[in-house]
Amino acid sequence: MKGTSRNKNERKKETLSSTWAITKRILKTLGMYMLKVFTYSMNVLLTVMLIGIVAGSIMAAALAIYCNENIDAYFEIQDLQLDLDETTTLYYQNDAGEWIELEEDRLYGEENRLWISYDRIPSNLYQAFVAIEDKRFFTHSGVDFRRTLGAFLGFAAGTTSYGGSTITQ
Repeated sequence: MKGTSRNKNERKKETLSSTWAITKRILKTLGMYMLKVFTYSMNVLLTVMLIGIVAGSIMAAALAIYCNENIDAYFEIQDLQLDLDETTTLYYQNDAGEWIELEEDRLYGEENRLWISYDRIPSNLYQAFVAIEDKRFFTHSGVDFRRTLGAFLGFAAGTTSYGGSTITQ
């Protein structure tokens, strides 16, 4: 009996040993495969990054050369000479027939403009501005969702001819 149980134990050990050997071989093969996949993936990633860096460097150099050859040299804004004879001046004629320059209500920007309070704007001008810019101005609360959606869809289709903002926006 002892010989039989010893035989069974030896067979169990041999079976475990061969099973462990097969498992080790499978893990080794799987590990090598995963290592190859990882190495290949890293090589592809690094190659793409290198191509991107080289292409970006070439484009940056080309842009620098283009800018250097085609953009005028830097100049100081203080060195600009302005011809004041070409600026806008607003006059009005008083009851005595004298021409008087308007200075107190002037706004300075690219052009001289006069500040007009809201109550001095003719109603036809106000209505014309609203009709041209935002025909649903009096019906929405500052955001015209229909116009905004229409502008978005037109932009997506490439056929837009107007923006989505309203006078309020």
